[in-house]
Amino acid sequence: MKINLIGVPLHLGADKFGCNLAPKTYREANIVNLIESLGFEVFDCGDVNILETDEKRKYEHHPNLKYLHEVVDANNKLAQKVYESISNGNFPLILGGDH
Repeated sequence: MKINLIGVPLHLGADKFGCNLAPKTYREANIVNLIESLGFEVFDCGDVNILETDEKRKYEHHPNLKYLHEVVDANNKLAQKVYESISNGNFPLILGGDH
């Protein structure tokens, strides 16, 4: 089985900087080598591009939904990468991010 790593360096929902560093941290800890040692072929697809934010627009669309536009955009991009991975017969392993 081929595994596609997909990073999502997002922190906007949790609104705490740091969880966005998870994909980078996993890579620095050699997650690719670890998965390969289990007998899987791994391809790192990189990170989903996260839009820049503006604190002034934090609650622009709804008082309880922070950065709605940016979060929806990130999830749409992630959905496309997951779809491509599955369509190619691979397993998408998501490295997040927001929780």
